[in-house]
Amino acid sequence: MSETAILLLINIVKKRWKKDNVITFLQRKDLNLDFDDENIGIIKSKKVNGKNFFSLMAEKLENYGLQSESTSRITELVKKIKNEQGNPEIAFLQKEIEDFSLRIKSDFRKVYHLMEVSSLLLETELDKNVLSDRIEIDFLLAITKSTKPCASEKFSETPSNKSTSEKEIQDYFMTKCKVLKNYDPIKNKLKLTVEDTC
Repeated sequence: MSETAILLLINIVKKRWKKDNVITFLQRKDLNLDFDDENIGIIKSKKVNGKNFFSLMAEKLENYGLQSESTSRITELVKKIKNEQGNPEIAFLQKEIEDFSLRIKSDFRKVYHLMEVSSLLLETELDKNVLSDRIEIDFLLAITKSTKPCASEKFSETPSNKSTSEKEIQDYFMTKCKVLKNYDPIKNKLKLTVEDTC
């Protein structure tokens, strides 16, 4: 790992880590720090966060009340992170950054999809699940009233007479859908039919 990458990791730790992240990091078994509850309590009480983690030195830690064994281990760890390449601590920091990056990407996708479909008004829980989980619709759709405020009223004059035949209703919908039927990307693949879902 380059020196620039290490400095970038250290910068991210300084800016983003809260004291709980530091405590979790120091309690990792593979670091062999053997911190007991008393030492953890001292670190918590001194509010050590990412910003001041890299300035920890043995004298400062001993002034906090930590045992000298623990203080020397922490200062060694800080020196390793600052100077050594490819050590497990840097790998841990890289994983933290990757996780953070994935969370940001995921949140961005959610915002993008929300903006993409913001004109839709959802009426049921099923609609919300379809939208949020991006699952395929595998159920029959029922005719409902549009609650979209700017609906174009395309099918507002449907033949609702009891004497109207099914063929007349189909013809009515087919004439209203000609724009869709002539849409080039799906022109040859689209077959418009009207079916009774009852």
